[in-house]
Amino acid sequence: GGFANGSGGRNATDEELLAVMRSNMMMEDRVQQAKFLVLEQKYLECLSSGDVLSALTCLREEITPLGINMQRLHELASLMRCRTWQDLVECKAWGESTPSSSPAALGAGQALSGSQTQHQQQQAAAAGISSQQASRQQLLNKLQEVIPSSVMLPEN
Repeated sequence: GGFANGSGGRNATDEELLAVMRSNMMMEDRVQQAKFLVLEQKYLECLSSGDVLSALTCLREEITPLGINMQRLHELASLMRCRTWQDLVECKAWGESTPSSSPAALGAGQALSGSQTQHQQQQAAAAGISSQQASRQQLLNKLQEVIPSSVMLPEN
């Protein structure tokens, strides 16, 4: 026997119900992973803009309660000393695949050390923006791995 599922009196088997439950649990796990990725990006952007209070609030009140990916959570907490995008890049906030390995971003790293001309400051600012854009593109790529393509919205 099984439970009536509302489809014209047909009864779902226990196996069918278990399959639906497993599928729902897998989707909930994916939703939690996606939330973690988005909140991680929010946290890193707060840190890079120097908004330590918002970063701390995000870490404590939004990321930690998810209760997942504790190793990464500890890595994120260790980044609390970072105050700029360049600090985050140097601390490998994104792991080995840093979103700012472009020549412009590397130029920004050189421009940040020592005295800066106005042109170097503008170049560094432009690199910071492109780095943030690159990290958001990397976020989108990670989300596409976590969320089934049938659920994702098209890029354009």
